[in-house]
Amino acid sequence: MKKAILLIAILFPLLLHAQTGEYGVYVRQGRMAKGVRESVYFPMHSVIKFPQALYVAHFLEKNGIGIEDRLLVKKEDLMKDTWSPMLAKMDDERWFSYAELLALSLQESDNNACDILFAACGGPASVEEYIRGLGIDGICLCATERQMHEDPALSEENCCTPEAMVNLLEWFREHCMENESLRLVWQLMSSCKTGQSRIPAAFAGDAVVAHKTGTGFRTEDGKCDINDVGIVLLPDGTRLTIAAFVRQSHTESEIAEIISRLLAEYFARCS
Repeated sequence: MKKAILLIAILFPLLLHAQTGEYGVYVRQGRMAKGVRESVYFPMHSVIKFPQALYVAHFLEKNGIGIEDRLLVKKEDLMKDTWSPMLAKMDDERWFSYAELLALSLQESDNNACDILFAACGGPASVEEYIRGLGIDGICLCATERQMHEDPALSEENCCTPEAMVNLLEWFREHCMENESLRLVWQLMSSCKTGQSRIPAAFAGDAVVAHKTGTGFRTEDGKCDINDVGIVLLPDGTRLTIAAFVRQSHTESEIAEIISRLLAEYFARCS
């Protein structure tokens, strides 16, 4: 563990000073953990697509639905003025498998794909109830992507504490090989190429990072909330579980800077 943190400290020295608004971060490695504002609630934005994916995996297994089973999607029913790569894949209508919708939601953060899964499997309240049933408190969901699009203030209600999100990530890592649906979620998150300047940028070399980003509505001065949560597997076998939330940031790189400083400070105390 010390070697891994030393490498991070060398690559991202304490000279990095993120010009952030309020942020919350929590990092856990085994029984050791360090955080800043880890018990404060932050809006999740598209990070909601991670707990949703766990609920969808549960829903499919419980109801005997295969990940390759398909749903008919009509383009006229979808939001047009939102982030949605699936729109380019459609004419008037198209069949999408659950696997395709999960890939669009988790890897491309497609807002329409997220809402299709809500409609097919159960809305935000069902996801929150499922997460609480796992014994994890501190994660609140009340609005779909469409509802947040229509009323951006609702994004504040889809919130969590960094510590609660790390607890959920830890549950996921322990159970991710239990069935086909959870294995797919792990595969999608660990091969995700978006958000490379966030958590992945804090780790060099052959680290495996399974993560989900979230980005808030941009203000007139160019700021927005920047989030990233995930599991990092380092080449030496070290596993780190991380949740980082930054309010009103100018740049995605602040996530990597915050994580790097936190780990460097931890290493300094342990050396």
